[in-house]
Amino acid sequence: MESSAKATPYLPPELWNQIFSHLTILRDGKANNDAQTLCSMCLVSHRFREVAQPHLYATIKLDIASHQAKRLRQTLRAKPHLGLAVKEVVIECSSDYYGLELRHFLQELLQSMRHLRLFHSNHRGCTIKLIESVLYKEGSSYKVDVPTDLANLRSLELLAHDLVFKYNYVLRLPQLERLCLNFVDLSDHNEDTSLPDDWGWISPTVKELVLRLALPAMFALCLRRRSLSALSRSLPCLEALTIEHSNELVTPILIRRTMAAFSPQLETSLRRLETASIFPYHSNGSASVMSTNGM
Repeated sequence: MESSAKATPYLPPELWNQIFSHLTILRDGKANNDAQTLCSMCLVSHRFREVAQPHLYATIKLDIASHQAKRLRQTLRAKPHLGLAVKEVVIECSSDYYGLELRHFLQELLQSMRHLRLFHSNHRGCTIKLIESVLYKEGSSYKVDVPTDLANLRSLELLAHDLVFKYNYVLRLPQLERLCLNFVDLSDHNEDTSLPDDWGWISPTVKELVLRLALPAMFALCLRRRSLSALSRSLPCLEALTIEHSNELVTPILIRRTMAAFSPQLETSLRRLETASIFPYHSNGSASVMSTNGM
């Protein structure tokens, strides 16, 4: 006797994965995860949840001051495979008070999110904790070798200030392509002479550098020439350089001196040079763009 029940249509997980990839494209057209859509999909069935959850955790944006980080750490402990699904992390931290929680999160971040491609934070405390996590291992001293963590990172955006000049090995990531240094302090506070003008390593993978100048640098008569030279030497294959500043405070001399540090790239690899007037730092500033065409 033939069964009257109809067979349930079956789609392989790979096809569902492709469908969710198209469902989670944001309105601006950038491929990213739409949390609301993915959360709804997770509630449909256990099968949908298994496919949708990796997309949901692909991009993580959290505020360390909330309980989000603690809950996320608990989730990743219970489901380690979700850590491997994380591709982008954006961290907000409004106060140094949460430094301990930030350190715990970063320690677990580096251990479980081995496929991370983008890391973005705009707080000094996060930069410090990242340096501690990457360069200072528990029970060991400062490491000057290629960092073993964040091996797949392609884009790094940090509040730099003067920290990147003093702990430059945090930038020595093997697959890094884009580096954005927010509020980088180019002013020499009578310490640049003690810093090297050659860091002893190069990163041929970095193609794009964004320097967002800190306010003290706007008034600087003496720049960190040695540190800028070291940064330039470590990034010999730059194809795009952007210098963002306040049009009200910046001087043409400052811009010219900053560009001069990258004269080797201007003569060889650089294809795009941009100075942008943005104050405060957001996307509605004006910009001046020059294509070098291999000059």
